[in-house]
Amino acid sequence: MKSVESGLGIALLGMVGGSLIVVKLLPLIAPLGGLGGWLVMKHCAKLIEQESNEVS
Repeated sequence: MKSVESGLGIALLGMVGGSLIVVKLLPLIAPLGGLGGWLVMKHCAKLIEQESNEVS
């Protein structure tokens, strides 16, 4: 039973450490995420426009 508890402890530490790293990287990730989302939206809009042109 001890090994399960220590495994959970390590997992918890890993999660906390991971979230700290993510928080530190957020300022770097946010612009990339925003740009990526914008590109995806533009691409989807283009696809929808093409489909509506083909239908009409």
